[in-house]
Amino acid sequence: MVLNLVYGLALLLLSPWLAIRSVRTGRYRQHLRNKLLGHREMIAAGGREVAWFHGVSVGEVHLLRQLVRGFRDRHPDWQVVVSATTDTGLAEARKHFADLDVIPYPFDFSWAVRRTMERVRPRLIVLAESELWPNFLRAANAAGVPVVVVNGRMSPRTARRYARVAGLARRLVFGRVAAFGMQSETYSQNLCQLGVDTGRVRVTGSVKYDGVLA
Repeated sequence: MVLNLVYGLALLLLSPWLAIRSVRTGRYRQHLRNKLLGHREMIAAGGREVAWFHGVSVGEVHLLRQLVRGFRDRHPDWQVVVSATTDTGLAEARKHFADLDVIPYPFDFSWAVRRTMERVRPRLIVLAESELWPNFLRAANAAGVPVVVVNGRMSPRTARRYARVAGLARRLVFGRVAAFGMQSETYSQNLCQLGVDTGRVRVTGSVKYDGVLA
């Protein structure tokens, strides 16, 4: 409830700027209902298990291409759903995952994430890099869905910011993630220094280089 109030206040304060940007650029208007209230349509999985992959924008969606391909090769009996936050990310996801369900990522209001979780009904959630929102993670945990971070980052600057509220961050964010695949040893160490169990952290390298031919 407290987070909903904080988000609501922030949205109210930013609304004039968002309205001006929307008029000038056409941004922020697409999929607003689904983002604010949650995804409306039930994902038709046909009785199959669902894996939900998420990338914030174009860069993260590109990272998911090799990962999703590899997952589908290994688990052809699973349904895969892809989401993105930005309009450009959604457009890119629809281009590269034309045969999959592509949905907008909900705002982190409790009702929006809960409704989207009910429509997607995932058995696994994979987040690219650093898209960690408390209400979303809480809803996933409540539904018994493991959340995995891939291509994770934790720069020294970001780690210092989290360190100011390390206990709260562990309880609301990091403690709700089942496993972290970090880009580098430095990022891994920075994350572990915030109190994250080392058993849940692995250095996997950058997904950016997976599938590179030259």
